Amino acid sequence: RAAGSRQSGSGWLSSRATIVSGARGPRQPRVSSGSVIPRLEFAASQPVRAALQAIGRTEDLRFSPDNRLLVLAGFRRRLCLVLGISIEGPAEDPRVTVHDFLELVSPGIGLVHGIDFLDDRTIAVGNRDGQVALFTLPVGELGGRRFQAEPIATVPGSLTRWVRSPGSVATWQGEDGVRRLLVCNNYIHTVTGHVLGGP
Repeated sequence: RAAGSRQSGSGWLSSRATIVSGARGPRQPRVSSGSVIPRLEFAASQPVRAALQAIGRTEDLRFSPDNRLLVLAGFRRRLCLVLGISIEGPAEDPRVTVHDFLELVSPGIGLVHGIDFLDDRTIAVGNRDGQVALFTLPVGELGGRRFQAEPIATVPGSLTRWVRSPGSVATWQGEDGVRRLLVCNNYIHTVTGHVLGGP
């Protein structure tokens, strides 16, 4: 098991930590194609736009697997902004509507730097100032509100643990049906792998 891993009654985290890479490679030059990504317009109510304006510095965003939610990392505000969205029309000219929002706050959300979805309603959050935490998003309407949540599982971080200054996180399910979590530990130049259970 990962040093210091914690498992709640939901059973999501049954974690073994392995170092995936710990070597700092040579700095690679940046390559630019010179192309510009066109601005994507979207429709949203004034409360949604106010929530987007208020989020400030953000380090990551992620669509849910069903493309109905978009979560943004509110780094300085220590929250995740969850947006209810719809995408219609062709890929070359999509019409995006943001219907609703929810501000997810928790003692398990700090300087949030990385987000990924485990499924349509479960997210992993990497906090630069501490741990990686897993959350279940509330069902039903987001309601334009602030929602206080408790983590369903955590991978604690500290100077003496495998997880340290976590930034980007990524999850995937292998052919064996087991879901895994990768954590980029920025300041120690290490990626750790963790095996996750399920509900």
